[in-house]
Formats: sequence, C-alpha cells, structure tokens
Amino acid sequence: YLIQDLLNISGDGEPMKDRYTDRLIFALDNRILGTRIRQWQRSGEYDIILSQRGFFDSFVHGAVQGYTYEQIATLNQIEDLPKCTLMIHLCADSNIAYNRIKDDPDADKFETAAYMRRQEEETRRGYRELTQAQNPDLSAFLGIQNFFIDTTELSPEETFDLAKRRLQDFLETLK
Repeated sequence: YLIQDLLNISGDGEPMKDRYTDRLIFALDNRILGTRIRQWQRSGEYDIILSQRGFFDSFVHGAVQGYTYEQIATLNQIEDLPKCTLMIHLCADSNIAYNRIKDDPDADKFETAAYMRRQEEETRRGYRELTQAQNPDLSAFLGIQNFFIDTTELSPEETFDLAKRRLQDFLETLK
C-alpha cells in the first residue's frame, strides 16, 4: 500500500512528471521485496517463491522514463538482492494490453496508452539483452533462466497455464 500511495503522490500521479522520485520508489520496492524474500528463504517454509514483479521491472520502467541501464543498475544495486532462478517475462501488444486494463479502477499512473507502448518496447528489448548476456549493466541477472510469453492472443487462464507448464518443465530440469 505504501508504494502505491507514494507512486500516486509522486509527480501528482502522472507517469513522467517526477521520474527521479519514481526511480527511488522502485529502488525502495526492490529493497522491501528483497528483504521479504530473504526472510522467506531463511524460514525454510517455502520451496518456491513466486513474485508478480521482479527486480528487472526497475530496468524496464527506468528505460521508459529515460534512464540508461547503467543509471538504473547504480541506483538499484540489484547485485545486493536475492537472485532468482527463473524469470518469466509477460508482454503483449501495447494496444491490447491497454484495452485489457483501461477501465480498471485500481490502475496505476503507469497504465496509460502512451506509457504502455514504451513499456512493451522496453520489455522486449530488456528480454533480448538479458538472454544475449552482453550488457554489463545486467550482469546481476546472469545465470537466471528466462522465459518470454507473448500474451497478446492469450486469455489470462491460457497465460497462467502456459507459465505453469514452463515452471513445471523448468523444475523437472532441476531434479
């Protein structure tokens, strides 16, 4: 709730008005999530931890707002955070994605047609750069298995089923 409130306050709720505060909020969100993940790992209670958002989102959103990966890496210090084993990247044609959420009363300030168009571009670019492993600013993500799912023509149920199959297949390779 705190992150959501801060995002709506920063820049008067406009996605490009206070980019610097937005980046700080995303960095804080990463720290909070990282702390929770370490607590869950230490508890031994969970074999698998799934997160709706991951640390890589900071790179996508930061690039949309005009920051370089180098600037984002410096601010976020991702290498200090717990490393995941698998990332599943979801992306859709921005027009279709926008039409899916445009009437959501809980939509955040980033869910505009223009912002989502850039977000789609940066998500696809980021995935390419992650999987090519040639960008030193993404070195904290080396060794992580990445899957990309284009959800443009998939329902939420189909997307979940495909992601679940990918996760199950991946877990089978670890046995």
